[in-house]
Amino acid sequence: MAVYYHLALRYTRIFPEHFEIVPLSGLKGEAEYSESNICTAYHIGLLGNGDKRGEIFLDYMFSDTVTQLYI
Repeated sequence: MAVYYHLALRYTRIFPEHFEIVPLSGLKGEAEYSESNICTAYHIGLLGNGDKRGEIFLDYMFSDTVTQLYI
């Protein structure tokens, strides 16, 4: 599931027993956040084995059409 931070923050506040914010800092090539350096990084992960729908989702998200939308 792709989720923007503001939605994830809401989920963690409404359903704290089901969601938590997991920091993804330290990734190679990722810029550090500061007020003068605001950037968006997209992360995709599959939970468990991700089943066939997860594989289809990853293929879709990494397709040329979708990656052109997020560049």
